Amino acid sequence: KFVPEESGTYKFYSHDSDFDTYGHIYDSNLNQICYDDDGGGNSNFYIEFDAVAGEVYYLKARPYSTETSGQYSVSVNKLVSATSLELSAESISGKVCSVWDVKVSLIPENAKKEQITWSSSDEAVVKLIYIDNNDCQLQLVGTGTATVTVTSENGLTDSCAITVDAPVEIEEGETVQLECSDNEYKETYKFVPQATGLYEFKENINGASYGLNLYNSDLEWLDSDSYMQVELTAGETYYYTVNAEKTEDAEFIDFSLVINHLVPATGITLSATEIKGLVATYETITAQLLPENAIEEEITWTSSNEDAVVIYDTWDNGKTCEVKIVGGGSSELTATSESGLTASCTVTADQLVDIVAGEVHTRYEDEGYEYTYVFTPEESG
Repeated sequence: KFVPEESGTYKFYSHDSDFDTYGHIYDSNLNQICYDDDGGGNSNFYIEFDAVAGEVYYLKARPYSTETSGQYSVSVNKLVSATSLELSAESISGKVCSVWDVKVSLIPENAKKEQITWSSSDEAVVKLIYIDNNDCQLQLVGTGTATVTVTSENGLTDSCAITVDAPVEIEEGETVQLECSDNEYKETYKFVPQATGLYEFKENINGASYGLNLYNSDLEWLDSDSYMQVELTAGETYYYTVNAEKTEDAEFIDFSLVINHLVPATGITLSATEIKGLVATYETITAQLLPENAIEEEITWTSSNEDAVVIYDTWDNGKTCEVKIVGGGSSELTATSESGLTASCTVTADQLVDIVAGEVHTRYEDEGYEYTYVFTPEESG
């Protein structure tokens, strides 16, 4: 129950909530005046309405779902007209193609909401790509300087000076390796391929949560992943952006990047050409497409003698194979790529020793300890 001492605009809102909240305002006769779900952001309700001094109003606050538990807080404040605007950043310095989030606050904290207008002094340098009244996402699109200005409906203003620098140029096969002790690492890399074809962007980031994006020369988004394979055109400009934020337990952000032109595979090499193992044990063999920058292909495995060796499991697109030696003898293990390339390895059961009932078999340290004993009983029992 709320009875205002003064007439005016009041805000009713939830905060510090463990769950999604919903708010309703009723008059003294329990007629609903208004309601809201997520107007306060982060699943909090936010309601503004004009109340009359001395009148009785009721705020009904509830979880959006009836199957919810936890706590939340609600507050009521009388709103006043804003006296100033304050942007979350006075200035920004970044590279072409990078994206920044900027927020504007009305001062004082209990100021009435107002419609906010955003503008860029030079859209060839800074482009406003998303606006949600108090929030704006902007992209740095060209080198130079520009000013982003916010204006309230009552004429209040604030501005942010932005400087845009050229991106870091990177060549095919060049490895970028760095450690950043700052809490944030934002960078843009410019890449111009010399040949049309499929390229891989291989990065490694430790100690940070991050976002990676690839754009074309028109700053149109192409891909976003920790490992990218993308068809690129010779002579065209592409931008690769990194936005990393250091995690709490990390001393620094560790980052590396290399861009490779992928080519059709010409062969397969195996981690071994001959394997000897014990019956009832497992062996692992890996396959690598050649050359190192070969286009990814799935690899399948076959065993020429499944009485001796069977394929137990494969993973990493078939590049790793685990086999089980199930009997004496040997088998030719063959890896085959999608394009028909092959490579083989001979797997043989090793150290098979016949033993009969009552026999003591002794081995010494210099002979090794691992053997498979073959026992065939003459009588059941």
